[in-house]
Amino acid sequence: MRVVGAGFWCACLLASPAWSTETISFSYDDLGRLNQTSTTGDVNNGFSTSISYDAVGNRTNYTMSGSANPTPLTDPDAIAYVAAMTVQPDAARKGLINELITGLKLDGIWSKLSWLSLLAAHDAQAALLNVRAPTKSLSAVSSPTFTVDRGYQGNGSTSYLESPEALTAAGQYTLNSASIGVYVNQAGTTTQRTAIGVRAGDRATLYATSTGWFAAVNSTSAGEISTPTSVNTGLIAAFRGSSSKAGIRGNGIYTYVSSASEQIPSVNPTFGKAGASYYSNDREAVIFWGDNLTNTEFDDFTTRLTTYLSAIGAN
Repeated sequence: MRVVGAGFWCACLLASPAWSTETISFSYDDLGRLNQTSTTGDVNNGFSTSISYDAVGNRTNYTMSGSANPTPLTDPDAIAYVAAMTVQPDAARKGLINELITGLKLDGIWSKLSWLSLLAAHDAQAALLNVRAPTKSLSAVSSPTFTVDRGYQGNGSTSYLESPEALTAAGQYTLNSASIGVYVNQAGTTTQRTAIGVRAGDRATLYATSTGWFAAVNSTSAGEISTPTSVNTGLIAAFRGSSSKAGIRGNGIYTYVSSASEQIPSVNPTFGKAGASYYSNDREAVIFWGDNLTNTEFDDFTTRLTTYLSAIGAN
């Protein structure tokens, strides 16, 4: 025990089996009474207590903060996703992941997703994993910038992310029912900010300019769907609901246009890049693609992602 200022402080590593890494720190007032504890590591990470006394030494308040028991990993898909991470997240993050995945299943969204990457992550390798099928991951090309708990950002000229497979590989994305989307938490400065780009004759693209968002889904016409909006961040998605209708959703905007489906692009999608010359320096926190989502499903998806990202400080 050592004196710190006018009080006392000690940190005790609890005797425990070899697999435990929990540390509890205790602080005391001038009279040697316990007035605060804090816990780091293991399942109680972030848990703390605070104790107050009156003038004659009676305890008047006992406050606990932080979760002493975060939501455990119980969902098999959440367990598989976390197991694929080289650097394990803390217990609180695992709980948030479990809640997100079980929520998406409850909302009927999980089965519609081919790919979901939570780019705002605790580690770069974890950020690139496909939550839906964590044996797969995106590739970072020409060193886009990764920021912990914020996401990936291209440099606007050479760097981007690339999928290892085509949009149709998992089966959910089809000619007449499809969606592609991105959660932007910091808008870039390039003239055409490409969120998702697949340009090979037939297109699946989503990009923004100073006048709004533009998209094409399984069509040869670039930017045939457009929506004027000054909101550049949040969850934005392009979708195809039928052989004759497509649109853009996001930030309270729902735009539908007549658009004939033609052919699904065969090349792998990129993020922060389209074709040979269109790059973006948006910072992206989430990317996804798969089957078309209804308006209600998209709203639920937005809520689930926003809740998760807010909990880690990503939005």
